[in-house]
Amino acid sequence: MTNFTAIHHVCNAGENKTLKRILSLFIFLGLGVISTAIPTLGFAIVSKKLPAIITSMISLFIPLFSAIFAYLILKEELSIIFFIGCTFVLGGVAIIMNKRQIIKKV
Repeated sequence: MTNFTAIHHVCNAGENKTLKRILSLFIFLGLGVISTAIPTLGFAIVSKKLPAIITSMISLFIPLFSAIFAYLILKEELSIIFFIGCTFVLGGVAIIMNKRQIIKKV
């Protein structure tokens, strides 16, 4: 059962409070634990092993991947503002990587 299906069932459960509580628990686990807690914990563990600059660059890509997955999974439309923002993010990452390589050479 996907989160969307579970939300639909909770909204249409009527007076059945037990069913609403069970479905609310599944929604909480799906949205709270699986899609938030596990990735955050994984990012924290990986952050200890990677340099700070790499960790910060990974953080810059989160909104990009969120929008791309929203387009692919939820069929959201991507606006021109998204592509302008992508250009700035990718340009900023390219500048950071270029400066990092220059610093390594010196």
